[in-house]
Amino acid sequence: MKACISFSVVALLWTNTLGANPPRSAARILEEFEAAKSPPFDLEKREDTEYVRKYLEARKPLEAAKQPVVYKVMMLRDRFAQDVKAHDGCGEAGPGVDRD
Repeated sequence: MKACISFSVVALLWTNTLGANPPRSAARILEEFEAAKSPPFDLEKREDTEYVRKYLEARKPLEAAKQPVVYKVMMLRDRFAQDVKAHDGCGEAGPGVDRD
């Protein structure tokens, strides 16, 4: 029974990774992030609620494309801050690191 469950878990994990995209470099991710441009906003029409609604609808694909990258960067930033705080005062800070 345990072997059957173990096999099922391994098979499930293996099949879930088959469709995964290959890893991209940080430079490629930044290129894609910066290439995604917002549609132009006409300030003259900012009081027109229908125009603003259409503009926000047009931005949704852009936000959907950028959101995972922003989330990942924020998580890495928070993890880095926690690591710095955990190692504060350990004497391993590199040159130019200010410990105020």
